[in-house]
Amino acid sequence: FDTRANSFMLNSAELNIKKPVSAESPVGFRTDLAFGTDSEAVGSVTTGLGTGDDELDIQQGYVEYLAPIGNGLDVQVGKFVTLHGAEVIKSKDDWNISRSYLFGFAIPFTHTGIRAAYPWSDRFTTLVGVNNGWDVVDDNNQAKTIELGFSSTPIDTVSLGSTLMFGAEQAGNNNNGRTLIDIVAGWQPIEPLQLKLNYDYGWEDDAVAFGNNAVWHGLAAYARYAITDDLAVVLRSEYFNDADGVRTGISGAGINGITGTGVKLYEYTLTTEYKIHKNLIARLEYRHDQASERVFRSGDLAQRAHQDTIAMEFIAPF
Repeated sequence: FDTRANSFMLNSAELNIKKPVSAESPVGFRTDLAFGTDSEAVGSVTTGLGTGDDELDIQQGYVEYLAPIGNGLDVQVGKFVTLHGAEVIKSKDDWNISRSYLFGFAIPFTHTGIRAAYPWSDRFTTLVGVNNGWDVVDDNNQAKTIELGFSSTPIDTVSLGSTLMFGAEQAGNNNNGRTLIDIVAGWQPIEPLQLKLNYDYGWEDDAVAFGNNAVWHGLAAYARYAITDDLAVVLRSEYFNDADGVRTGISGAGINGITGTGVKLYEYTLTTEYKIHKNLIARLEYRHDQASERVFRSGDLAQRAHQDTIAMEFIAPF
């Protein structure tokens, strides 16, 4: 999301309107209106709700019904954010300023369809959904995408969740499937320390030249330590292998100049967060990126296999 060097950016100004559901009031809704450069990155391909290059996006818009079945079946219909990944679109709910490669390339951002979640207990919930696919409002083919998942807290200090998604995503093609397995684990060994791991593995049929299948996978590790109630530091380390270049759009030089080798990406990020006020958060970040190919720009040309960035961010949540 940090695509404009040496510049001030309005990443996101967001207005959320929602009515939560409960046993006493089982019908609700949610609408998230987002303005800013983040919307260019996450905006769905659609008709009438903004496009992928707009700075305006209806990030979410759904109706919700808590059906009186057992412990309560929560059903959402409309457009909603993905359940994949350790990071989210909203900056205030992430630990770092910049987003991981996994969040940017390995997974989708949003879906349009129907999703149902059922809590079997306070510690275990399952979900199932059917939608139009990855980051589209209007479906680009006649097939549908299925999502299956669970979230659990086996003990108070440990969380585990996984989501499986599969369906045809290529425009006008109902047969070539794309599958993604996402796993997120969290552990809080002591009160000030939080740890997270995120692993993604995806593949797609007939997505590269000569009818070959594409594969991508990666792992991100996070550690957040709260020095005080207002001051925290975060470390993130990540590896992402886009073996066929289908997610990043990068095809490496390979052996003897033969293209199609994809790219391997690494990044190491240190973020410091300070709460100036309960409604004002400041962050300062240093990030180092390394790649197996010369994919980072120096001026107008992609000339380097590494880059270093420094960023500052201010967030006003209320």
